[in-house]
Amino acid sequence: MKHSTRRKRMSWWVSGCVAGAIAMSLGAGFGLWTRSTPVVARGVDKEAIAAKPTLSQEEVGRRLRTAYRALEAGRAAESIEALDGLEDQWPAIADQILMMRGLAFEKALSPVSAERTWQTLLDEYPDSSLAPRALMGIGQLDTLRSRHPKHPATALALKRAAKSRPTEYVLHYDLALNHPQTKDLTPLLKSWVDARQTNLTRDEWQAIADAYWQQKEYGKASRAYANTPPTSQNLYRWARSHHISDELDRADPIFARLFSEFPNSEDAIRGRLRLALTSSNSTALSLLRQVANLDHEDAPGALLRMSKIYDRFDGGSARTTRDELIRRFPTSESAGKAAWTSAWNLAKAGQLNSAIALAERIADLQPSTEAGAQLRYWAGKWRDRLGDSAGAIANYRKTLQDAHRTYYAWRAAERLGYPVGDFGAGRIPVTLTYTPSLQELPSASATVQILHLADLPELAWQRHQWETLSTTEPTLAEEFTAGVLRNRADERLKGINQVTNLLYEPSDPDIETFKQRADFWQTVFPMHHFKMLDDSARQFGINPLLMAGLIRQESRFEPEIASYVGALGLTQVMPETGQWISGQIGQGQYDLKNPADNLRFGSFYLDYTHRRNAENSMLAVAGYNGGPHNVDKWVQRYGLADLDVFVESIPFPETRKYVKAVFGNYWNYFQLYSAEGDAIAEELGTQFPS
Repeated sequence: MKHSTRRKRMSWWVSGCVAGAIAMSLGAGFGLWTRSTPVVARGVDKEAIAAKPTLSQEEVGRRLRTAYRALEAGRAAESIEALDGLEDQWPAIADQILMMRGLAFEKALSPVSAERTWQTLLDEYPDSSLAPRALMGIGQLDTLRSRHPKHPATALALKRAAKSRPTEYVLHYDLALNHPQTKDLTPLLKSWVDARQTNLTRDEWQAIADAYWQQKEYGKASRAYANTPPTSQNLYRWARSHHISDELDRADPIFARLFSEFPNSEDAIRGRLRLALTSSNSTALSLLRQVANLDHEDAPGALLRMSKIYDRFDGGSARTTRDELIRRFPTSESAGKAAWTSAWNLAKAGQLNSAIALAERIADLQPSTEAGAQLRYWAGKWRDRLGDSAGAIANYRKTLQDAHRTYYAWRAAERLGYPVGDFGAGRIPVTLTYTPSLQELPSASATVQILHLADLPELAWQRHQWETLSTTEPTLAEEFTAGVLRNRADERLKGINQVTNLLYEPSDPDIETFKQRADFWQTVFPMHHFKMLDDSARQFGINPLLMAGLIRQESRFEPEIASYVGALGLTQVMPETGQWISGQIGQGQYDLKNPADNLRFGSFYLDYTHRRNAENSMLAVAGYNGGPHNVDKWVQRYGLADLDVFVESIPFPETRKYVKAVFGNYWNYFQLYSAEGDAIAEELGTQFPS
């Protein structure tokens, strides 16, 4: 990567904010070899701490990684050997090394050595966030419960104790109250309820009900909430649990009670919105109108939903409701969507000037949103139809300048003649320039920084979680730090979404600073499994950047994710489709949750949908999601005279959104990770300065 070039083009890509990647060397600035950033210790040999390390930093890092991987694989002896003496070489994370050694001794079934190690950790690092794990290791459950009630180690210790002492229901209570999301908690709760149902206090019922809710055991939750105090949250969850369980006759009177006793509470507003989804048109409209009349953030969405209900049977009321939404909440996302529906209908009716006027007015009010970009781009298309080429170009240029990360910015760039890849992008060759970035994080402890920069993402993320146990609202810096860490530690969906959500926060200096970082964008648009992805895509002639865009939309790079319909893995291949692909490529043994197999199967299928659709990447992507036979029907119905019109006309909302998301992702991957995108983005930065 040429940083000078990357810096120029990123400055356009994030409105003058993004600089080049700065890959920090291992441990730089963190006192890796000294005690300049110590973990507070007691009883440590200061001469040993001050001793000059005898191993290179590369060797220390390598051994720690070896120890971690061996521990994860169950090779305890190998882990113990790799850890030997490392705390003297790396004193700033000595407590972390001690914890790994304690875990290794436990796996090696060496209880005496394990207990000695845990006690050393407690004696020398009593204030460490890892101390609760040591307390667990030496069986100090009561101390854990009193001092560290919400620590993950306490949850694990409680769960073990509850299984071995099943009638000590105080353990069940602690789990339900402080760790309601604990895996496999439901059987413990059920045994507690079955044994003491008539003797449970209201506080106990509250803990049980909330835990069932967190466990998504809605049938059991509905019965438990019947025994809790009638707060707005309890009434909502009670009604909603019946609602989710399709017990509508039981849900309705509880919702009615919620609306009567707590009419303007957040729970009542949420309840009206939920209940409207399963109600008749008249009841849904009444519920939504109650929300729409409030000065509340959900009012615009309620009006938008009302307009869609009216669209089924009363076009005039639908238009009136959209007009009300645009008038009352013109900068809301819902107003943008409503304006798009109205402008599209005007254009279809031949009223292009009215469509343009509405589109440009709302786009001026929300220029950087997806809806604003859609309105601005189509205002350009409609001006083109009227022969106003200058006005069209002005709209395309403004789309690029104001909403340059969006699908519509990509379409605008293509309309302006930039070689950014059109709807044949899936077959164009690209030169990839991916360089992973490791940078100091803005809200992490010195120890977490060391683990992060030492390329130990799982340990860094676990440590950060244990250090930041809190119920307070996280700062933007904490959100960014957590998102980067969890994305690197294989909590990819949550990590990607956590950092992506910062893009939708109101303008903030911190966020603008984060956008200058390469790791910000490598989290929003990651390239996990880069080598396998590149190899499998190129094997079948697919542009790897389009494949990355598809994977980001399908799975957020979670290799073992399964959809509600059963699609599996990175590229979300259905099992029956996998069987067919297996025969096509001659691979009898495969696992769709294995990244290598899944990437190969997904790349083949995207190649197949390209070949089936005369190499049209837009139709190929639509077929990947909506099914090739449905695409055939849509082509017959809408034609391909204007591919933009075809995209907006796709009758499956999921597929229509999917096509835009995949190509919007491609546009960002193209700018971030290709030499061709570098050159074009640098030119765009000159053409459209911030």
